[in-house]
Amino acid sequence: MSDLIQLSISGRVFRHGIEKLFEPIRKKYKLRQIELEIVNMFGGTDVLSASRVCSALDLNKGHVSQAMFNLCLGGYIRPEHSCADRRLVSYRLTEAGERLLATLQSSRAELERRICDGLDDPDIETFNRIVEKMLDNAKKIKNTDILQKI
Repeated sequence: MSDLIQLSISGRVFRHGIEKLFEPIRKKYKLRQIELEIVNMFGGTDVLSASRVCSALDLNKGHVSQAMFNLCLGGYIRPEHSCADRRLVSYRLTEAGERLLATLQSSRAELERRICDGLDDPDIETFNRIVEKMLDNAKKIKNTDILQKI
């Protein structure tokens, strides 16, 4: 098995492990993983749009719209229509959403601490640089037809 395929499989195992750690939160709040990821995106901003979520999570508008709708029904976010154009909708966290975000951030901090146990700051900085470069390369591949170059 090639190293890249093995790395891909390891990435999936890593992702499944992370999802398993967040399973109690998903069950407690009765939310899907995508909905938790959307709430987590509010950690860096007060307002989100569905198109921004689509772009950041690389998901189609239908999946994101359904997840945003479910979060609204659950009382975690609320829509705000633009005064200039009522078709434009942005979303803000409610108090319940803020509590959920705090839970997610606390759990993610603990997860990061456990995953990085035994690594020092230079190790983590090197890892981050490598992963960022690999992600940039993957984005370039996604935006081109790689088969034309083979």
